[in-house]
Amino acid sequence: MSNAKPTLTILLYGNSILMETLTSKLQKIESWEVAQIAGGEIHDIGYADFIVADLCDSATSIALPILCGLPGVVLIGVDAIANTLTVLTGRTRPLNSTQGVLDALKNAI
Repeated sequence: MSNAKPTLTILLYGNSILMETLTSKLQKIESWEVAQIAGGEIHDIGYADFIVADLCDSATSIALPILCGLPGVVLIGVDAIANTLTVLTGRTRPLNSTQGVLDALKNAI
């Protein structure tokens, strides 16, 4: 393993199987620091460059105003029911698999 500092910090917000799978996959990308927190835990998260939020998690709806208010953080919403990933600037794209989510995250970042 490399001693290089992470170039990106990504926080996955939610407690679903999708978030756990994405966390596991993203942690394998060298130079990315990846962490997951369960919905409802909103403290000391402003350090992230990107936050990926599970839009199907009921706790996310409560957290969205706080997450959107973090300066300098790109907020990305993932909806497994609608199979979409939304960079919360209003752009949405269809997704058909976990690999599609991973590819879209890599492109967005």
